[in-house]
Amino acid sequence: MSKEENKDSESAVKLFQRSIRRAIIALSYAEILLSKALEDYGPSQNISYPSTAYFLPAIRTVDGEAITRLGQLPVVLNEMRARVKEGEVTFTMSRQADESTAYASEIIETLSYLRDAGKDESWEDFLDQL
Repeated sequence: MSKEENKDSESAVKLFQRSIRRAIIALSYAEILLSKALEDYGPSQNISYPSTAYFLPAIRTVDGEAITRLGQLPVVLNEMRARVKEGEVTFTMSRQADESTAYASEIIETLSYLRDAGKDESWEDFLDQL
């Protein structure tokens, strides 16, 4: 193996490791916020992006699931967490970690919207504001 190939391989491994660490952090943060939201609102709380044509778009696009209740999120989050294996530093695991990060980010944003519902957010251009 040439020095150039070895350098590329090391760079790829570092990139994969960052992707996996990022997923673990995002999933952990989403888990903390979700636990608090379940405590505050209960599992039957409706979740959505009101006045939009969306359920939770990333989850809906990848899995085809229509997530409408807060109580559905722990299953999704736990499934994503189980897919990320810190010791498996490969392209496939990095790709799975990135998908998990997208799910965690969507959960975090959904919980933020739930917590701030009713506040005036003039920057949001939902369908009823167009």
